Amino acid sequence: MPPPQKLPVINLDPQTQNPGTHAWSSTCDDVRRALEDYGCFVVSTNNIPCDLREAMFELSKDLFCLPMETKVKNSSPILGFGYGNYSSLPLYESFGIENGATMDATRSFTHLLFPSGNDAFCKTAFDYMKLLSEIHHCVMRMVFDSYGLEDKQFEGSMFYLARFMKYRAPIIGESPIALGPHSDKSYLGILDDNGVTGFEVKTINGEWINHEPSPSTFVVVAGEPLMCFNNMDFLNYVNTEEGRASKCAIESYCGVTTIDR
Repeated sequence: MPPPQKLPVINLDPQTQNPGTHAWSSTCDDVRRALEDYGCFVVSTNNIPCDLREAMFELSKDLFCLPMETKVKNSSPILGFGYGNYSSLPLYESFGIENGATMDATRSFTHLLFPSGNDAFCKTAFDYMKLLSEIHHCVMRMVFDSYGLEDKQFEGSMFYLARFMKYRAPIIGESPIALGPHSDKSYLGILDDNGVTGFEVKTINGEWINHEPSPSTFVVVAGEPLMCFNNMDFLNYVNTEEGRASKCAIESYCGVTTIDR
């Protein structure tokens, strides 16, 4: 019996993140192939210190302990961008910060949910999401570069959504699946799974790959807009996630734009 498939792992270090070098070009090709074959990949990087990641997950617990009347203040006219707590997804709960890689947005979010102040959360969330957005920007630039495109065509119409998610453990009689098979509406997402298993990807032949998280790794996921962009043949990944712990993600969304092909 062949060994189970694994998601490709791509290393982002100072050499591979230096545009114009052979290491950069080679990594761009690896990113393109991974997204074409799987729709996602695992990125290994030391760009975000371990103590910052640990602090972010510890402080994010405060969000989910807030009373419901406070949680719902995190609202947005765009479905899924604010507080998420849906009867159809009983194990799933989330918060969103539009433009979450900026201090102004992070400060506004913190003041909204913690009127008495929570400087530790505000600073940690900003530092963490800023670094995560830099990884995101690097990956996006690699995608565009590998197809001979200028990422500047997209920068003016793209914005980030920082998301904090929690998956509670199911009670007796509940399904352990927190999120059923789905694809994301974002352009590109980077998920920090906090060492929690349960993220699965469906291959083109119908087999499921179970992602095994490890330290200093993140999952990069192509959303629906990127899958169909410029006739790229991205696999439409789907995943299931078992509830038990919190995760963080940063996602990019793109407004209406015209691309010269």
